[in-house]
Parts: sequence; C-alpha cells; structure tokens
Amino acid sequence: MFRSLLALFCLVALAFAAAAPMNQQSCKSTDHGLVINYDISIGRYYMKSKCDAAIQGLKKSGALPSMVRCNADSRGMTKMTFNAMRNRQGKINRTLNGVWTAIRDNGGFNCRGH
Repeated sequence: MFRSLLALFCLVALAFAAAAPMNQQSCKSTDHGLVINYDISIGRYYMKSKCDAAIQGLKKSGALPSMVRCNADSRGMTKMTFNAMRNRQGKINRTLNGVWTAIRDNGGFNCRGH
C-alpha cells in the first residue's frame, strides 16, 4: 500500500513539474522559414472564454494565426499552439498579456519571433 501511494505521489509530482507554474508562462517558438510555430504553456486554469478572447485578439491584432489550438493540459492549465508569420511576436505578446493579466503582472509573455 505504501509503495503504491509513493508511486502515485511521484507521478503527480512529475506531471506538475512539466507545465508552467501558476501565473507564469513558457513560450517555445520553432522557426519554419516564413512561419513560426508557437507552443505556449500558460500557468492559469483553462477557461474557454479566455481562449476565445485570445484567439479573437490575435486575429484582430494582425498576428495572422493559423492552426490555433487552445485547451487544458494534464493539470487543467491552459495550453495554446498556433502558427504565425515572422516578426509578429510583439502583437502576440501584447494580445496574450491583455487576456491573461495575472501573467502580465508576473513578468508577462515573452514569445520570440526568431
């Protein structure tokens, strides 16, 4: 019984370590020539309304996102992926900071554009 509980605790601890901590973000960008792929872990619990606001904001900002996905990760935190044209990182960061203000107040989004 003790070993089972210890194993479960270790699995939970590893899962929590994989995503961005609460009120922080992790933005990985991969350069594919004219297009940058963004993979963003957002340290806020998933809310569909926040994702919808972010997607609409990105479209209105001129960041030109495509292949957008926004959903909950294994911890219930927000995970967002999309492609965007080069040199749009300022628009992306401003838009995401406007939606997730707790992240903005804790250092903000810092997605790179290569």
